[in-house]
Amino acid sequence: MHRSRRATPVKAAKRQHSSHRGAGGAELDLPVEGFLRLGQVLTIYPVSRSSWWEGIRAGLYPPPYRLGVRSVGWKTSDIRRLVDSASHSVAMVGE
Repeated sequence: MHRSRRATPVKAAKRQHSSHRGAGGAELDLPVEGFLRLGQVLTIYPVSRSSWWEGIRAGLYPPPYRLGVRSVGWKTSDIRRLVDSASHSVAMVGE
């Protein structure tokens, strides 16, 4: 008989978050430090997955960090810097 594996409950960790304005001016609730997975990054910086990976190869977007054998993530600080540079570019075009 096959026993199903049940995930152990995760305690709710108190995470520090900082409000941050994105490229569109909307407030982002990003953790102060840590890593973001691709889905989270693309919610913050809305481009397609293929455009994101192409941008990494072209040096436009920050490279990922290996989190495990089959997982990668991006430092929150790198994504915050990317959003800041994008919002700065948008502001300069609008002037």
